[in-house]
Amino acid sequence: MVESAAIDAPPSIAVSRSMALECTRWARLVDRTIAQDRMLAQLSGFFGLTAAALVGLELYGLTACEVSRRTAEIGMRIALNK
Repeated sequence: MVESAAIDAPPSIAVSRSMALECTRWARLVDRTIAQDRMLAQLSGFFGLTAAALVGLELYGLTACEVSRRTAEIGMRIALNK
């Protein structure tokens, strides 16, 4: 990608093939260097989203349980006008 962009550059910008290959090598080196950090960040994001989804499901479950438990009480209050 870097090599093709460097080769397709306008003639006013002097870019040799060796410079393009050097840029490609540097890009690969940077990718390899930060690969472990990138994977750790993606894994952390996945676990964070999973935790957020579980919290949402738990809140929904607790709310549903409370509503079902108090439905009879609310019906009695309505019947007695209190």
